[in-house]
Amino acid sequence: MSFHLGFRQMDRLFESLRTDGPFMPDAASAGRRALANAALDLTAAGGEPEAVVWVAARYHSADNMTDRQAALRILADLDAPERGRAFDAFHRAWRHDPLMLDKWFTLQALSSLPDTLARVKALAEHEDFTLANPNRVRALAAAFAMRNPRAFHAADGGGYRFLAALAEQIAARAHRTRLGCFHEATPVSRMRGAIGLRQEHVDRLTNQLVAGIAELFFELAIAEHDCAVRTNDHDAARQGFGRESKELFSLAILLFG
Repeated sequence: MSFHLGFRQMDRLFESLRTDGPFMPDAASAGRRALANAALDLTAAGGEPEAVVWVAARYHSADNMTDRQAALRILADLDAPERGRAFDAFHRAWRHDPLMLDKWFTLQALSSLPDTLARVKALAEHEDFTLANPNRVRALAAAFAMRNPRAFHAADGGGYRFLAALAEQIAARAHRTRLGCFHEATPVSRMRGAIGLRQEHVDRLTNQLVAGIAELFFELAIAEHDCAVRTNDHDAARQGFGRESKELFSLAILLFG
């Protein structure tokens, strides 16, 4: 009874804050939208089926991206079929818009559901995810590691292992691409504050990544030597090695501070 009373009250509050007519970006309208979406969030917090259906309906009926994303963000934390249907609908509608697709990845990476790490791993294999796109890496991996502490710092170290595996892929690309997008691994440096079982995971991950970067430096040195011998142009080879080694050094600094 108390829930349904609260539900009706929130529904009335939400409806009273909705504005008819075209989307307006002014401060007053923005404030009304923010309060309305806060009411929507509070209503869904208990996860009751009626509230979930209500939020899903708000998502599908939204006439602006602010309200649509607000409803999708709320659904991201709800373990219900409506969640998957809404994310599928958003992907179908916006997969060809890079900015909207980045938001699609981020909202899922920030979910408070217990299976978020598994979902993030699956998203890292999604056809629309690529390490060659800095914003896409930021939208998924950085959002998860920097803005979802509960999932990333889980005691079993799964979040750390995910980031380590991603960093290995990043380092492997260092011979072929610039590392502009790979500063997203920065959260590793924050792991130094981990305690208990987490510290063991952090130490293992750190040793693994240091060894990998050291190996890449060695490979680059060999490549510089071979290039210099083959082309008889030591300056050009040294410049190429300098660019690659600088990027790897930056990766090491960003990883470990």
